[in-house]
Amino acid sequence: MDNVSVDRARLRSKGYVRGACLDIRELISFYHTARLSSVSQAARLLDLGQPTVTAHLQRLERDIAANLFDRNRRPIKLTQQGQKLFELARPLVSTVESGITALNDQMSGSGQLGSFSIGSYPDLALHYLPSALQGYRMRYPDAQVKVAARPYQVLMNSLEAGEVDMVVVHAPDEEIKGVYFVHLFDAPFHLMAPIGHPILENPTVSLETIAEWPLILLSLESYTRRYFENAMSEKGLQPQVSLELENSELVRRYVEIGMGVAITITYLFASNQDANSKFGVLDLSHIFPPVQIGVAVRENNNLSEATLEFITDLKSAAVGI
Repeated sequence: MDNVSVDRARLRSKGYVRGACLDIRELISFYHTARLSSVSQAARLLDLGQPTVTAHLQRLERDIAANLFDRNRRPIKLTQQGQKLFELARPLVSTVESGITALNDQMSGSGQLGSFSIGSYPDLALHYLPSALQGYRMRYPDAQVKVAARPYQVLMNSLEAGEVDMVVVHAPDEEIKGVYFVHLFDAPFHLMAPIGHPILENPTVSLETIAEWPLILLSLESYTRRYFENAMSEKGLQPQVSLELENSELVRRYVEIGMGVAITITYLFASNQDANSKFGVLDLSHIFPPVQIGVAVRENNNLSEATLEFITDLKSAAVGI
């Protein structure tokens, strides 16, 4: 990367810049080290040697005459001055990295080819994205599309850091500065239980009844799991978690063999392959509102026209759900 200096006005107003301009490379190294709480992870992300990142941090601390990290703690933590600089650096680094990506795309032609990276929940990556991606690849056969299947917080951190161009997730609980959310579809909650299970006899089953049975749930990183357990907690109920699994396909298989009942929002992807399944389903709309699923994108991300087309493809794929 060329030696680029950032406009110092904003940082100077906070007392960070007294003399020479800050080197944007040092600010980028600082931002990712702070975000990841690790010099080595930041070095891998930036494709730099760890000594180079360490040197960047040392020069930055020298330039602003402040200790930015408490190195006596593991993992390393920001000092009060470091936290202030981190908040100031976030939009600057995001803008610079987005600009570099856009420039590289134009120089290499990949922007015209429609290359992009997308993150989503594993179940959406399995059941929802393929139909949208299939049509897109037919129009842009040379496009390089990277798909990352991760939990919500990992996806949002990756979006903020510019590691992915967009993520398909549930609507954030509150507005996130610098990120806009496009609603795609609603995912209702369902209960799955083995065929013949007594809980299936009552179509308006209650949380109290659900709490009486062994449950098969997704991991604690799952939004569905946290939402369900919060609802149980509000009623003073303690769920009996018999199995904790990583994806809904595993959950469904273990329900079929009678290991417990499950709460899911992915039954809307059920197809004819479920005709011979060994489980029954109850709609839980009388207990839970549906989860809003959509695509989140950084406001300052310069997406190509082709990539914006894919967001339209995602909307079209949602119509039949």
